Amino acid sequence: MIKEVDNLYLNDGSVYSGLYDDLNDRPYGAGKCAYPDGSEAIGTFIGIPNGVSYVNKVTRMQLGYFTQGYLQGWGMHMGDGDYRFGIYHRGKLIKDYTNLIEATHERITLNSRNLRAKGVDVRWGHFFPDKNEAFFGLAVKGYKMIGIRFMPSGDVYIGMSPYSLELTGTFVHLKDTFVESGVFEKGSIVEESKGFLYHSDSWIELLYTDEVKFDSKDEEAFNLARITRSLLFN
Repeated sequence: MIKEVDNLYLNDGSVYSGLYDDLNDRPYGAGKCAYPDGSEAIGTFIGIPNGVSYVNKVTRMQLGYFTQGYLQGWGMHMGDGDYRFGIYHRGKLIKDYTNLIEATHERITLNSRNLRAKGVDVRWGHFFPDKNEAFFGLAVKGYKMIGIRFMPSGDVYIGMSPYSLELTGTFVHLKDTFVESGVFEKGSIVEESKGFLYHSDSWIELLYTDEVKFDSKDEEAFNLARITRSLLFN
């Protein structure tokens, strides 16, 4: 039976709040886990992070899709003053596509600096349990303005949604090894770009980057993530 627990102490000394599988005695679904070393994971669990999650390991941060506690498929790693976005396999970056998020990351940094100067508290790592969605970027008063969204389906949306929490705005949309980009309304593309899109100051200003290419190793990485998705959502 799946139930909600609050501040439940697990055998490894960690403290968990969220959905819990009482029959198999493990976290199962959306939740938050604080570990003895000071790190924490917020996201989707099958015992440990499995599914979309945000993991803060004190000196580094990871967001994306996890399988057996490791980034698997599309993911992002930040630490030691550096960040990397791309395709991960068992926690290791096998294809670096940081260039896809550089313009977005630049806008996040600039807009955050301006907000902090006005006394606004800005965090970059977020998890929204009602959508099982991890988000890296600028979210003010609940509105996702600009950033990278990691969805429970394994999809990633990179770009700006200036009006609402819905997937309306300009995005690069990554679904496993399929890519599309352009203007979206509620998750559906209504105006496709000729290249891979990201934006600068204005959501209307479109910039383009190089083509994304995939190979058999990428397919292997995504296949492992699909197995986790089938456990959680089928």
